[in-house]
Amino acid sequence: MKGYLIYTKKEADRNQWFIDQLIQGARRHSVHLSLLIDEDIIPVVSQEGFKVSCRGEYLDTPDFVIARSQNYILSRHFELMGVRVFNNSRVSRICNDKMLTYQLAASLGIRTPETHLISCKSCDAPDALPLAYPCVIKPTNGKGGQDVYLLENGDDYNSVKDRFGNREFLCQTLAGDKGQDTRFYVMGKEILCAFTRVSDSDFRSNFCLGGQAIPHTPSEYELSAVRLLADAFDFDFVGIDFIYDKGQPVFNEIEDAVGSRMVYANTDIDVAELYIDHIVSNRVGG
Repeated sequence: MKGYLIYTKKEADRNQWFIDQLIQGARRHSVHLSLLIDEDIIPVVSQEGFKVSCRGEYLDTPDFVIARSQNYILSRHFELMGVRVFNNSRVSRICNDKMLTYQLAASLGIRTPETHLISCKSCDAPDALPLAYPCVIKPTNGKGGQDVYLLENGDDYNSVKDRFGNREFLCQTLAGDKGQDTRFYVMGKEILCAFTRVSDSDFRSNFCLGGQAIPHTPSEYELSAVRLLADAFDFDFVGIDFIYDKGQPVFNEIEDAVGSRMVYANTDIDVAELYIDHIVSNRVGG
């Protein structure tokens, strides 16, 4: 059996250890897993059907693809070739667009922050923002806390708005419990573990930004929300995050190509081995 593991060049360099773990885990199942760089792959539609080329050569059709580049068009292309993709293109499309994710979560009755989709063009002055200060602005496609800004006043908005250019971004209410969130690691329908991440120095608590991880015992509300999301999607491996307002969990995001550093640093769970087991068991029916 043969599979492709797809990363962007930047993320491949950053995640080489996990890539090696996946390849070694696949080998233990007699699976040949090859790393491909997203930027090198070209989807092709022709009279002969759907193909992909890489550096000028057409690729053989694999048995499965592990998609870690957040490129839902490429994932969908492989699906049209009859290939099972982990995570599938629908997960990639929705979960890498925060507004689409909030829309879906809210439609399921899950608590979300008040969120406005705007652009610097429509909000060219600090007093044009739809929410009172303090508030948070973030890109629709960000991850790992990147380009997420806490605005205390109009001067803060003026200092960061040019970084968004003409892109749309989200303006949100600030959760009352700053510097704290919880991530659930979900594989299929199963919660592998959950950690509360806290930061004393930043309103963002992301582990990659220096937040501390504490094992978390889920509330009934969190378990119910995770189940609703797992039933609404066909997850393979994702992270589901909650922030808190006066102690009450509020849904924040779903991480498609979720990192596992926090799991390896705090548990004996071998995420790569479990993921390969999951893939081998579920590779048919993409």
